[in-house]
Amino acid sequence: MGQDNYGQLSSTRITTATTTTVKSGRALLLNVCVCGGTMGDVTIYDALTATGTPKALLEGANMSVGQNFNIIGAYYTGITVVTAAATDIVVSNK
Repeated sequence: MGQDNYGQLSSTRITTATTTTVKSGRALLLNVCVCGGTMGDVTIYDALTATGTPKALLEGANMSVGQNFNIIGAYYTGITVVTAAATDIVVSNK
């Protein structure tokens, strides 16, 4: 089996309304798991800041605890996640 050159599997837990750079540089976003909290929109950028066109948007109104969003995609600059509310999520990436 060949290497994927994305590095090791990593998870980041976010529990507040904030902007979080999950990974800088080349990355592979795998999954966003909703663990609880106040449901709010989650916006994901291929950037080191919350600028440019979002690559993914998870609408808080359509989220529920225990839900997994398999958003497999390559990111070239980095993965930045913006949570509009205190949504408790885990972002898995490589």
